[in-house]
Amino acid sequence: MMRLADDTTLVESLRLAVPLYLADLLTRPAADRAAVAQRWRATGASAVGERGDLLQFVDLGRTEAKRLKVANTFEQLARGLAALVVLHPPGVDFAGLHWCLRPDCARCHPPRPEPTLSLAGINAQLEALDADYRRLNGLPAYTPSPAPEPSPAPPTKLPRPRRPIVTVHLPEVA
Repeated sequence: MMRLADDTTLVESLRLAVPLYLADLLTRPAADRAAVAQRWRATGASAVGERGDLLQFVDLGRTEAKRLKVANTFEQLARGLAALVVLHPPGVDFAGLHWCLRPDCARCHPPRPEPTLSLAGINAQLEALDADYRRLNGLPAYTPSPAPEPSPAPPTKLPRPRRPIVTVHLPEVA
């Protein structure tokens, strides 16, 4: 049986949607935030209870109406999870993901690993692989050909200057 954490589409969609709904909740005034969070939590729980199987099992012959139900169920699940994050300070775990409001949470903000190779290191490995390939196939060692000297570009021809047309109005002398 497949775990929800193995459903890549659902997990990656939640990874995007829950923070968006969480940001929407956090930008609301405090009094409004609590009421909206309670409503989102209740509708999310009922939607998952009634139609959660639509998110788990893919029906290849889905009609447009059924696709709309799937989208609405997903939206209510994501909103419900965002509401739970606001209502439950330690955070929420779902489908292998974790969301919380703590800025120092190592699960929400894991440290980025330092790159193990530099560009020079990658180039050195590629050159070594190329040398091995050439040696094993009896090819001569690679020596880059010198870059050709750039030839000077011919001068650009400018259009012949034209004389300006000037209209002169001379007064009549009587």
